[in-house]
Amino acid sequence: MQTESCVDSPGENVVNDPALHANAITIRPIGESSAATPHDGAKHGTWVEVRSPNFIVISNAGEKEARKVAVQFEQVRSLFRSVIPIASNAPSPVITIFAVKDEGSMRELLPEYWAKGHAHPGGIFFSRLGRFYAAVQLDAPGDNPYEALYHEYYHSLTLPYFPLLPLWLAEGLAEFFGNTHITDKEAFTGQASADLIEELKENRLIPLDVLLEWTTLPRTITNRTKPQCFTPSHGR
Repeated sequence: MQTESCVDSPGENVVNDPALHANAITIRPIGESSAATPHDGAKHGTWVEVRSPNFIVISNAGEKEARKVAVQFEQVRSLFRSVIPIASNAPSPVITIFAVKDEGSMRELLPEYWAKGHAHPGGIFFSRLGRFYAAVQLDAPGDNPYEALYHEYYHSLTLPYFPLLPLWLAEGLAEFFGNTHITDKEAFTGQASADLIEELKENRLIPLDVLLEWTTLPRTITNRTKPQCFTPSHGR
């Protein structure tokens, strides 16, 4: 299996998707309190709402960044639906994305993740009452601040159709598609990040027979399990 997938010239299928046309994206300023769906304490700065056909982006990073996030996720949606046959004709829900400018904003939006013992996420994806939400910290460290969201977005597209995949395969494929990068001319999926490679080098590997038997991720080693699920799925 090749180590990455490259979709050449995505301009036809991704960049020029009708969802990305200027008249398909609307922008409006909103009050601080309007951005408080996940948590009523989210008041970090002035917020703007950008709507595209499949995403609602609420951001305190300014109109330009909010539009960029909307375009980025429309491109990823188009790419995933073009390379995952089961998702190509299936309806997908509108997702609300809270694109915050820094860690302080993320902490105000989701303070429970800054409680003692919790990891501080650069991005999360979750659902409430049948609606889907994501939050991303735009200045998060690493090569791709959207990686966690792409990972979970892949799950949201495929889980209804493949609920019984082995854990290592489901998480490995999600990591594969989570590491997606789109440029003006090319789209890449499955590029292993430098952080992921370092994590594999620095941690003791889970025995393959143990990894293949798991049906849920043990809480104590979740952070280092997904990269190792990525490895057999990646053909390495």
